[in-house]
Amino acid sequence: MRRALATCASYGITTAVNMDGNLYQASLLGEMAQAGELPIRVSLPMRIAPHHDAARIAALIEAAQQPPIGKLSFGRIKMFMDGVFDSWTAYRTDDYPGREGDRGEPLFTPAQFNAICCQADAAGLQIQVHCVGDAAVRATLDGYQAAQQANGARDARHRIEHIDLLHPDDLKRFSQLGVVASMQPVHPPGSSGLPLEPTVSIIGRNRWGDTFPWAALHHAGVPLAFGTDWPTAPLSPFNAIHAALSRQPWAPDCPDQRLPLSEVLHAYTAGGAYAVFAEGARGHLAPAQQADLVLLSHDPHDLALDATTCHATLTICAGDIIHEVSR
Repeated sequence: MRRALATCASYGITTAVNMDGNLYQASLLGEMAQAGELPIRVSLPMRIAPHHDAARIAALIEAAQQPPIGKLSFGRIKMFMDGVFDSWTAYRTDDYPGREGDRGEPLFTPAQFNAICCQADAAGLQIQVHCVGDAAVRATLDGYQAAQQANGARDARHRIEHIDLLHPDDLKRFSQLGVVASMQPVHPPGSSGLPLEPTVSIIGRNRWGDTFPWAALHHAGVPLAFGTDWPTAPLSPFNAIHAALSRQPWAPDCPDQRLPLSEVLHAYTAGGAYAVFAEGARGHLAPAQQADLVLLSHDPHDLALDATTCHATLTICAGDIIHEVSR
């Protein structure tokens, strides 16, 4: 954990959201936070799995409600609604090409998922869910809507992670429900060294225009928070920024989902702060902010051409230097 945190600092990362949190990690990180040993800020959602019984779910929800400890914060839970396209486990609204009747399956039943959403939302927690297929996104939005109907509307900022595929009918629901789109620019096939095949064929030619819809969500007024999804993908945000700027449509009739550098950086800074309710203290260079700063070696515009052209020479978290490249 110490090595991982130091590596984050070396890439200019001042806040990490550990998506697979559990009670053991909470204990370890809590000890480090109390001893002042966390170089960066860590947000730890408690992961709830389909096999957890009511007692375990209650314990995880209770753990997620504990107050911050130094640079360690809680306040959220994490669930997985589906798998990934390459193993045909992403849950989609239409059949996989060449696999009639196969649309993948959700990991939670609607009743089970909606009940957990209502329970966590009633406890004032933020919910974030792994969704790759568009049916997984729809089922998760349904759960968030059920929670809102049961508990009343509030500034919950529930999140959906990844959104590799989005049905156009569900785009407006993000803004209607106040949902944050937490996405990773390295994930589209053809980016960050990933091959196009077999993923693009598994998704299906008729759905290419609905994939990784960064620009569509942004233009619909949906808050975007970009991340790296490490260790599934490379940790470097500079590699991810390059992927965001250099992505190419898979066919001429596919929309260009790229965003300009200003919006990509916003999603990595202010957008990330907003996604963890920290926009009043972090994410901008302004007086009275908490002095989480990164000094870059070169102009980040150059990242559109080369992922290695820019790196962090100085990282400051809460006013303390936590990484510095010696001259």
